[in-house]
Amino acid sequence: MGLVQQSLLGIGGGSLLGLFALMPMQPAAIAQTCVAQSSCPTAPIRVTPGKWVNFEIINRTGNIISIEQPSAVEAIALSPGQRITLGGTTKQNASFLFWDVQGLSVEARVWELSQNNLQIELLWGNGFGHYSVYLKDDGLIEVL
Repeated sequence: MGLVQQSLLGIGGGSLLGLFALMPMQPAAIAQTCVAQSSCPTAPIRVTPGKWVNFEIINRTGNIISIEQPSAVEAIALSPGQRITLGGTTKQNASFLFWDVQGLSVEARVWELSQNNLQIELLWGNGFGHYSVYLKDDGLIEVL
């Protein structure tokens, strides 16, 4: 019988505890360096909670994109290259839903132009894409 089999049989009638005792420990995480503006993850965008935030939304796709701000603005058709400015606050839980009218995947990229002024570029996605931008109560911008 090999060492592993003997240990499993000798401890608690074959419990998994013996197996885990023989397994080498794996490091939890390994720190890695990154190069600014190329391989580093971007810091989350955060606005001042409770303050008004302007969202400049730009359609960078070749199709019409529908945008809706629930409980504030009905769906708006945004033509390719067209821009629209909408706004909201964390108190209102501002969010924007968007979709390609032909059902293609859409990706959103959010840029901070200045404090509480953001730009959302809507591009064609590859695969699942995004469907909303949400301004959370704590001021964090979340793309879903």
